This record gives sequence, C-alpha cells and structure tokens, in this order.
Amino acid sequence: MKPETSATLKVIAVGCFIIFLVFLGLSAPFYLRQRSILKNWPTTQAKVESADITTVQSNRGRQHVARFLVMYKVGDRVITTLVKSDHADRNRGRAEEWLRRFSPGSTVTIAYNPEQPDLVRLDPGYNRYFFAVPLFITKVGLLFAAVALVLFWIARRADAPYRQASPQGLAGSN
Repeated sequence: MKPETSATLKVIAVGCFIIFLVFLGLSAPFYLRQRSILKNWPTTQAKVESADITTVQSNRGRQHVARFLVMYKVGDRVITTLVKSDHADRNRGRAEEWLRRFSPGSTVTIAYNPEQPDLVRLDPGYNRYFFAVPLFITKVGLLFAAVALVLFWIARRADAPYRQASPQGLAGSN
C-alpha cells in the first residue's frame, strides 16, 4: 500500500474516532437524565389498569407505541395516568413485548416526578429498557470507534515495510 493511502486511512480513522466522541457526548445527557430520575424520583407500586398498542404515522413510516393506563397512590391521593413505552418503533413485535411485560392487572414498579406525580417511568432501574436511548447512541458511537481501530490497524500494517526499511544506512552518506 502506498504511504499516501496509509496516511488517508489514518485521517479517516481519526475522523471516525471524532465521530465516536461526538456520539459519546450526545449520549451523556441521556445517561445523566436517567440517572437523575433513579436518584431523585420516588418509586411506588402501580397497577396496570389497561394496555394497548397505538399506531402513528411519522416521517419514518408507521410507528407502534405501547400505552398503559396505570393507577397508584402518592400520599393519600390516587393517580391514574397514561404511560407510553420508551419510544415508537416500526417493529410491532417490540410494542407487543412491552404489553407482555406489563399486562393489564399486573403490578409494576414506577418512578414518579415528585413535582408532577402524573409524570412516571415504568420499571426504573439500571437495565436495558430504562437506558435504551443512551445505550443505542453509545452503540452507534462504538461502531465508529471499531471502524477507526480497524482502519488504523490496516494503516499501521501497511506502514510496517517502510518502517523496517528506515534510512539508517543513508545517515552516513552525507
């Protein structure tokens, strides 16, 4: 491989690594928000009164969202509120998976905003469901990091013959 090609691969690798850092930076606020919810929002048990899947049309096509009507107590106040799954998805099976996890009549742990008790999160905890968005962003970033490492490795291997044939013998030719 020509030295110019190797240098180009290194530049592309650095670019991919910078993109990885950008994705890591984008995911950080999501991680911090979810962690803040876990630390600052009280938890309680809620009963799932009903559950369904709604389909919405977006610029990405048909999206499916699982919705749950939950009832719980905060102090001596009974609250009933509608909670949606983390995100809309083109795959209806994912929304159905949410319905299986939180079927009507079941009891689920929720975290609620103490300043606005009808704002809740289902099944809070350090799990893949609660951290789905930041984990997805991080995985995309890691893909760029992997590409950067592979490109850098290829460039280093291509440079090996040039490093071994260093101009040591030419040093005394002046």
